[in-house]
Amino acid sequence: MLETLGHFKVELLNRLISAGHLLLFPVVYLAPQLSHKIIALALAGLGSMVAWLAALRRYHLIADTPTSRIASAAQGYVKLEGRCEPHPGSAPLGFLSGPPCVWYRYVTHRLSGCGWQFIDRGQSSETFLLLDESGTCVIDPEQAEVLTTHRRKWVSGYYKQQVEYLAPGDMIYALGELASFGAVTAPLDKRAEVSAVLSAWKQDRSELLERFDADGDGEIDLKEWEEARAAAQREVDRESAEWARTPDIHLLRAPSDRRPFILSNRDPRALAKRFVLWAWFHVGVFTAAVIWGIVLWAR
Repeated sequence: MLETLGHFKVELLNRLISAGHLLLFPVVYLAPQLSHKIIALALAGLGSMVAWLAALRRYHLIADTPTSRIASAAQGYVKLEGRCEPHPGSAPLGFLSGPPCVWYRYVTHRLSGCGWQFIDRGQSSETFLLLDESGTCVIDPEQAEVLTTHRRKWVSGYYKQQVEYLAPGDMIYALGELASFGAVTAPLDKRAEVSAVLSAWKQDRSELLERFDADGDGEIDLKEWEEARAAAQREVDRESAEWARTPDIHLLRAPSDRRPFILSNRDPRALAKRFVLWAWFHVGVFTAAVIWGIVLWAR
């Protein structure tokens, strides 16, 4: 059950369940039948239990997962902290007339005779960079729970826009699955590479003879072939050394095991405290629902 909870967007879950409580508790108070009251209390208690488990899980992941440096981070589920920036040479994003950003989420409403009506919502999916003192990591924000302090609202004609965003230069906290690609994770198979080089040289027989036919008899004998093999080995070693000097590409993405993927420009301690407060709130609602249900049932 906790693995399923890990995939929820817990901030949205908290808001929806809290709004649901505002509807369910009046039902409990006004419902004429005891069965209706008990059902409403059971729904309130169940919703609070689900939200409590989700918030508590995130608190423990944030508090218990040590912060890693990008260059030395292990593959798998990690916590990173650093500055977010767009890719070099690319301009920051921006939703309509919103501020420059590396990620945004928007909600659009349209003014009608009944007031503001919801029209559309969405978020950007472009990758951006997280930098710390040890290196650079690409962030793929697909499926991320993004908690940001940046919000902007404006009205343009009959439309109202609300945007949440991460700005270039923000110090962000990231919890997700790290995968690295490069020399360390994809080493050269030297034997196969040597065979591939020799096969390529065989395609141009005239050049092969020019390079390795030492006695000029138009054939490559065993000794000359060993010299060709040694030359191919030296070429592969040179390519391998160049490959080893190539920096790894680090990518942080949504975990394949459905654990939470969190991006936030809040301080990690404040973020953990936020989830603790949500957890206690839902514990309180759950307890109130249980006690109220027992009192009603005992009458």
